[in-house]
Amino acid sequence: MKLSRWDIRSAKRGKDTSNNSWKNRLRRTVWIAPGLGVAITALSFLVLSTADPSRAHSRATFATAWTVYDYNPSGRALRPRVSADSMPATTTGDTTSFPFLPNIYTARLTTTDPSLTGDLTSKTLNLAVSVTGGSGAFQDQNNGGCTPDTKTVRLFLVSPQASGTTGADTRGFYTQFWWSNPMSIPLVADPQAPITISQPVSAAGMWSDLNGALNNSSAEAMEGFLTAIQHVHTIGVSFGGGCFFENGVTTSDGSGTFNSTFTETL
Repeated sequence: MKLSRWDIRSAKRGKDTSNNSWKNRLRRTVWIAPGLGVAITALSFLVLSTADPSRAHSRATFATAWTVYDYNPSGRALRPRVSADSMPATTTGDTTSFPFLPNIYTARLTTTDPSLTGDLTSKTLNLAVSVTGGSGAFQDQNNGGCTPDTKTVRLFLVSPQASGTTGADTRGFYTQFWWSNPMSIPLVADPQAPITISQPVSAAGMWSDLNGALNNSSAEAMEGFLTAIQHVHTIGVSFGGGCFFENGVTTSDGSGTFNSTFTETL
């Protein structure tokens, strides 16, 4: 069967640009063999990234401002956990938790809460992460695409208003999506003791976009970044490994609980 899709070659979704040999290209293509996983998730990623999870929450039977997104079994699209039986995120105080699930790769944990979004120019993001209640090792979808295949969780934000290009063949939306880079937290084993990182939102050279470009790599990148952080719609963390920042992770035994304390300070 032939699939027509948008294919993001190399490390899309905020690839680490420390290796300059990686060139990110977005192109229209026809893919034969729909079972190849991470490589064919690009279009659904781009569409779902701007979806408003608050709409899903209005139908849910639980109360939380945070939504977990997993890859569906085909690895081609993200789906939110929005029902009580989907094991959604739960929040107590500043800490949000959700369980990893067997053979399900979790891509992100995000919120559109107005108190955490909007103009974040002067804010610092603080993230504390721990993993409890399991006994497995972390693994990522399709082994991350390159070596070393380090599994990580990192800060992530989206701004639909920041539509810009930062490289050849880009299509005007790359600067809507930004990942903390190189700042991240390694995911090694379950259980895992708490690790904390902090990053000013306006930090130059510490965020990369969907094209893998750092925010200070060009005038165009900085312009898109400044627009993005003044109009943040979605914020939280993403999970990835190897060359990818959001190809999804889970634990080898499908157990364990991810705990995230996310705060913003001036």
